[in-house]
Amino acid sequence: MADEWKSQPTQGHWLEFDPKIRGSMQHEFGGDHRISGADCPTCRKRLLRLLSLDTRDAALGFASSIPFLHLFYCWTCSIPFGVFSYRIERDGSIAILSYEKDYEGAFGPEGPYEDYPEVFPKHSVSLRQLTSTEQDFLKKKGDEDVEIPEEFSYLDDTPHQVGGQPFIFSPQWPITCPSCSSDAPFLAAISDNASGNGFPKGYTSFTGNLGVQVIFHFCTTCSVVSAYHSVD
Repeated sequence: MADEWKSQPTQGHWLEFDPKIRGSMQHEFGGDHRISGADCPTCRKRLLRLLSLDTRDAALGFASSIPFLHLFYCWTCSIPFGVFSYRIERDGSIAILSYEKDYEGAFGPEGPYEDYPEVFPKHSVSLRQLTSTEQDFLKKKGDEDVEIPEEFSYLDDTPHQVGGQPFIFSPQWPITCPSCSSDAPFLAAISDNASGNGFPKGYTSFTGNLGVQVIFHFCTTCSVVSAYHSVD
């Protein structure tokens, strides 16, 4: 299975939430936005921004006509029960392409837990390159169901990941670009932690379920993002 995965960037990275980091490109995790077209087609409110990647960052490894690669989602409707796709236009606006319009068990407008916020806190983040040992382990885990050893115990907390061999609870493959019908490479896996990496007491949850990830794929040719909800 692992050999079939296409990832962009091919080198994997963790999201680093340490605000003291200097000398690396900064990206934005969470926070409010005013991006044109980035409204939920079912809720009629702004889509939840999970991550905005500055495409100038050489760590991403691709040239793009868009300045920012925005990762959006919504947990107050039926979107998590299908593949959600949108295109990022050159002017930075968003065009919704496909989504799950109706599902009997969909989350309601109040969200998956009580007092669900419309916006999660904003953090500045950077990309920390996975070591070769970490990448080799993720590939091995993708090939077979292996127990996580003590040295990789932090993977029990499912860190946010960009590129590389994906660590996904319930992977779907392939994900096809709705514009050109080609396989869209894996881009990122965002876990159920809106506060950073690790799950300290009082951390902020996206869904109230530690087993949730949102998996993003990106077609660089069409600037199309496709996302799905993965549950352990």
